[in-house]
Amino acid sequence: MAKYDPLKWYLGGRLDARVVLDFERMEKILGFALPRSAHFYPAWWSNEVGGRHVQAHAWMEAGWHVDGIDLAKRHVVFAKRGG
Repeated sequence: MAKYDPLKWYLGGRLDARVVLDFERMEKILGFALPRSAHFYPAWWSNEVGGRHVQAHAWMEAGWHVDGIDLAKRHVVFAKRGG
């Protein structure tokens, strides 16, 4: 199992077109704390294709992309790709 598979499975099971997750909820889904960089660097949330960031692989393999991030409010908006 890959580290971010729980997020992939969670998003993959969602029927909504958009999902807003605060960092606390995402950490509960994952079972571990998000890295410090996720709290301070928007680039951590990039929809990177073919890159090394395993977190991006998780949401993109589930058919989602990050549609917005608010580091001050500590939440991220995921949207279904093509939706």
